[in-house]
Amino acid sequence: MSFNIGLTGLYAANKSLDVTGNNIANVATVGFKSSRAEFADQYSQSIRGTSGSTNVGSGVTTAAVSQQFTQGTLTTGTANSLDLAINGNGFFMLSNNGEKLYTRAGAFHTDKDGFVVNSSGMNLQGYNVDANGNVVTGISSNLRVDSSNLQPSPTSAITIASNFN
Repeated sequence: MSFNIGLTGLYAANKSLDVTGNNIANVATVGFKSSRAEFADQYSQSIRGTSGSTNVGSGVTTAAVSQQFTQGTLTTGTANSLDLAINGNGFFMLSNNGEKLYTRAGAFHTDKDGFVVNSSGMNLQGYNVDANGNVVTGISSNLRVDSSNLQPSPTSAITIASNFN
C-alpha cells in the first residue's frame, strides 16, 4: 500500500512537470494562457463497509489542469493595424467554415477578398454595418474591410467663412 501511495505522488509530480513544460514552451505564443495543475487527496474505503466509515489516505491525484485567464501584458506598436487585444474578460469569435471557435490571440490580417482572418485563415466574427454606416446588431458575420473605390460624388455647395480687415 505504501508503495502505491508513493507512486501516486510520482504520477502527480510528473503531470505537474508536463504542465510547467507546456507553459515554458508556449510562453511567446500570441494569446497563450498558462495552465496550473491542481491536486486532490485520494481516499480508500473498504468494500461493503466492513471497516466502518473510516477513510484512509491512499495518495494524491491530479484533479484538474486549469487555464489561468489573468490579464497579460498588452503589446503595442506591432506595426500591423489589425493586431487587436482584449483588455479584461472576453474572447475573439472566429468562424472556421461555420464552426465557431474562440481565442484570445488577436493577430489578424486581411485575405485577398478583404475578410479579416487569423494566421490559420479563420474569419473574425462581428457585427457589420449597413449602407448608412449603422451597426447591424444581433447577427454576427465575417468582418470585411472594404477597400474598393467609392463612387465619385461632385461637390454641390461650398461655404466659406472668413474675416477681412
